Amino acid sequence: MSVRRLRLEALIASPPTRTCEAIVDMLDALVEKYPDFVSLDIYLAGEQPGRDPTKGYQDKGKFKRVPSVFVNGVMAAQVEAPEPATLEALLVSELAKGAGAWQE
Repeated sequence: MSVRRLRLEALIASPPTRTCEAIVDMLDALVEKYPDFVSLDIYLAGEQPGRDPTKGYQDKGKFKRVPSVFVNGVMAAQVEAPEPATLEALLVSELAKGAGAWQE
C-alpha cells in the first residue's frame, strides 16, 4: 500500500537558472525534512510532465510563469524564489489539514 504524500511541484527553466536551482535546493531540503509526508515533482518548461500535475497546477494553465512553486496545488511562488520560512509554513499548514485534503 502506498502512502499518500503532500505534493510539492516546481516548474523550472531548462536549463535551470540560478533562481530555479535555489528553488529545487529549497524543495529538496523540505523533502529531506519531511520524507514520510512530502513528495517532489519537478517539471521543465516546454516539456510534458512525467506525472499528472495537481488540479491547482493544472488550473493555472498557460498562465504559470517560470519558475513557479506549488504546495499541494496551491501556488506558493512565481518568478522569484519564495522565502524558505514562508514556504515551510505553507507546507506545515497543508500537512495539518491531513492526508484527506492532499492532492493526487
